[in-house]
Amino acid sequence: MRGRVPVDHRTKQPFGLLHGGVSVVLAESLGSIGAYYASPEGHHAVGLDINANHLRSATSGWVTGTARPVHIGRTTHVWQIEMVNEAGELTCVSRLTMAILAPRTRCNPLSGCAASPFSRIAGAMREGGRCQRGGAALARHLWRWRPARLCSRGSWSAFGALILTRSG
Repeated sequence: MRGRVPVDHRTKQPFGLLHGGVSVVLAESLGSIGAYYASPEGHHAVGLDINANHLRSATSGWVTGTARPVHIGRTTHVWQIEMVNEAGELTCVSRLTMAILAPRTRCNPLSGCAASPFSRIAGAMREGGRCQRGGAALARHLWRWRPARLCSRGSWSAFGALILTRSG
């Protein structure tokens, strides 16, 4: 991936130099786009970490960034971004680590689809009818479906009030 930014009144800091944050924005933009295109269809790339070393100042013209993959894994990508001025001199090097997120399952948790942690808890409730011990991991997965509540015994309940008021 390659992109560039102008060095002008919009991108300079008060001392007349290209603002370091502009270099980081260029690096993250190029690495994020590269990770998106290198990911399997339907997956999302989100930033985990970025660092930048500013090696030379730029006062005018354009700064061009080139992003190259260092590591393309199943769940993480690492990208190296080098930025040069119009004379081809290295102005900044950056490394970006991206998390690759699998697509979320699109099902109705109340319909009992097998992919839903909600339906796994519903099955456990039919069998035992008591508060789920050690359910914190399930509660973390359920945050997008229904808020979790603490049971009277202090462990997580994914159904919230529904579990607590279930009749036997």
